[in-house]
Amino acid sequence: MTTPPNRPDHKPRIMQLITDLELGGAPMMVQNLSLGLHQRGYEVAVTCLAKAGPVADTLRHHGIIAAGFDAWSAIDISVLWRLAQFIRKYRPDILHCHLMHANVVGRLVGRLCYVPRIIATIHTAERKKHWHLWLESLTQRLSNRIICVSPSVQRHMSTYIAQNRLKTICNGIDVDKYHDAQPYNPWELELNPDLPILIFTGRLDPVKNIGKIIQAIKLLSESGHQVQLLIVGDGPMKSELLASTRLLQLTRHIHFLGARRDIPRLLKSADIFIMASRWEGMSISALEAMAAETPIIASNVPGLNDMIRDQQNGLLFDPASPQQIATKIKTLLDNKPQARQLAQNASQTVRQQYSLTAMIDHYCTLYHQLSPHPPQPSSP
Repeated sequence: MTTPPNRPDHKPRIMQLITDLELGGAPMMVQNLSLGLHQRGYEVAVTCLAKAGPVADTLRHHGIIAAGFDAWSAIDISVLWRLAQFIRKYRPDILHCHLMHANVVGRLVGRLCYVPRIIATIHTAERKKHWHLWLESLTQRLSNRIICVSPSVQRHMSTYIAQNRLKTICNGIDVDKYHDAQPYNPWELELNPDLPILIFTGRLDPVKNIGKIIQAIKLLSESGHQVQLLIVGDGPMKSELLASTRLLQLTRHIHFLGARRDIPRLLKSADIFIMASRWEGMSISALEAMAAETPIIASNVPGLNDMIRDQQNGLLFDPASPQQIATKIKTLLDNKPQARQLAQNASQTVRQQYSLTAMIDHYCTLYHQLSPHPPQPSSP
């Protein structure tokens, strides 16, 4: 690979490193940030520890270097050598890492390769895998700055990392892309036009707590409220969720659409968006639904209650209670004016506080603050 030339405007050359580039919240955030940097004239490369996924294809289509280092598991140490080779060829001014595995590996290899500046971004308020937190804490001094994607993540990490080393830069999305999308007609999705459409988008992972949503649909069905749920995404829980759907005799009500690239249109087609996560960092999926003006109900947990205020721009529930989920669904279906008002407020929240432009602005400011090549004064 050819090493890019030094830029005359002294914009730092950025290398993004993440655990994987599959379709999901953190990879999509990295994609959107990198596309924004590319449009602003930065040299940027996006890499991942695993095999390059579909996000890499999108980045390459836009002329951005994207590569995977083919790690077959979290303990594949051969990835260290491949990462080091890439860093030595690309010579980034700043290595920006995302998620625990990439944060730890990037810090260690980046320092060994004399990368001038290293940033680590923490995307979730991890509540279960304490060894993740221990590794973040153990290696945190190898990064120049640690970014948290929400105030909740910063509060959570301040237990393990000194507060003065942490900075919050909230995730952001392209609001208009979701707000202005055209909905599908129900027949285009092979859905019943007479039944409300509910939707979940995201990775099918245990932390997303999708089983509770399925149980809530069963409770609604038993009480005579027929709905149809779209589960959009892929992940390790898919087989288990399919089995649960069959066991509860809900195959006519729950549709697994897999990973999709038409999320804006799907969100605009739905009556309610549901996010039942046990914890989050700052959910890209929830931000997308809010931008699309799809009424949202969500877990009252850190990373969701940062942006969703109960009865103001959405409804919150206890993620352990399928009955509460069912009740919140019924509340919005029975009160269309309230649902519309909450959805409009949610869209305004995202536009004012979580725009993609604002997120990219904050990262550009940070990159220039840390740049080993500060901008030079213009010639007279």
